[in-house]
Amino acid sequence: MKEVVMDGDVQSLVTWMNFKAMRDPHFYGIFSVDKEGRLANLFWRDGQSLTDYNAFGDILIFDSSEKCNIYGKPLAVFVGCNNHRATVLFGCVLLVDQTEETYNWVITCFLTSMHGKKPTSVIINSDDAIGNVVTNLIPKARHRLCAWHVGKNGCQHLEDVDTQRHFFYLIFAGLINEEWESAWQYFMTLNHLENNEWVTSMYNKRERWAEAFFRDHFFGGICSTQRCDQMHRNLGEGIDCYMKLYEVLPRMEKTIEQIRNQRGVHPTTGASLISLMQYGKPEKMWIVSYQPYESNPTFVCSCKLFESDGIPCCHIFAVMKFEMLTTLPESLVNKRWTKEATVKRTLSSSGLVSNMSVQIARYGDLMAQCAKICHMSSYSEEGYDETREALSQLTVQSQKYWGGSEFEDSVLTQSQPGDLTRHPEEARTFD
Repeated sequence: MKEVVMDGDVQSLVTWMNFKAMRDPHFYGIFSVDKEGRLANLFWRDGQSLTDYNAFGDILIFDSSEKCNIYGKPLAVFVGCNNHRATVLFGCVLLVDQTEETYNWVITCFLTSMHGKKPTSVIINSDDAIGNVVTNLIPKARHRLCAWHVGKNGCQHLEDVDTQRHFFYLIFAGLINEEWESAWQYFMTLNHLENNEWVTSMYNKRERWAEAFFRDHFFGGICSTQRCDQMHRNLGEGIDCYMKLYEVLPRMEKTIEQIRNQRGVHPTTGASLISLMQYGKPEKMWIVSYQPYESNPTFVCSCKLFESDGIPCCHIFAVMKFEMLTTLPESLVNKRWTKEATVKRTLSSSGLVSNMSVQIARYGDLMAQCAKICHMSSYSEEGYDETREALSQLTVQSQKYWGGSEFEDSVLTQSQPGDLTRHPEEARTFD
């Protein structure tokens, strides 16, 4: 058994990982050593990564970045896409090099940490060492090359701009296989590329980069490793090549926590917490609390525009668009700004008007409604009978709302004349 050389940096790193494991029972960390017993590769992931992978591990994106520490170890990340199309982190690894042997160790550790669950779709940025490892360890998964890197290589090997544009079309065109083959032959003939070795090599592995050959397989609309690139940029903030490992990993953990909190959960209400940042100014941030009730979703934004002005803010509309809501919830409609505001204010009692004025206003409104009913029902015998019966029942029910008051029977005695109407049958007798 090899003896592991534990200097101060590595010892601090192992202590940090043990502390993480004590706080998180699902934390997983493992490292390898070189021939001299020094730290070589280091892989780790926390319990949240395991939860995310169990839910969204059908698509796996893997990529490595530049060196980010004093030892010159490149950082590689495993990421995916959740049900909100946001990037989720599955694991991180510091590599001793980028050989096939190292990648074999990395992928094996990753699958072991995820209890053997394998993805069905894998996206990487190259087809050399990592491509061979993915093919050997995850043979049933569809392996796809990053479309952005394929296009970048195309610009390096194809000088003519029109030729490059034609090649980009072949990368992303949603054609059936036969149509794509015809388009490729036209591309070769038009640009005289029959003897171009790079173009020939790309054709031989066309099933790993052309969109036409992935139309029968689920990739969730993802065709590049740009999610890894964004994760690298986020994790790389505040980290440089002069830092030691015991400084790098805790700082990365804080960044990961901030990324996850961009869509967190309120500890008390359970509402989704969504962070929005202004483009080009990440220091300007707003948090929208979203409670997805089926009948009437609720939103609360940290800018408090709705609470102060009664108008939903642009941050709430951004979340509504993200959640694909097609109608404005009632919770975002301030009655103060609607047509109903005037009616309700007129018919409600307040200290500014007397009870007599309010009662007369209600009486006038009800009389107008009854006049419409009586007018329409008077055109038929059936309508007359049904309406009269209904009014008789309403007359009995309305007694409980009256009950006598200081202006008892005021409207009936002051504004209504005597009974000048007769039953229709009686009217016919005198006509």
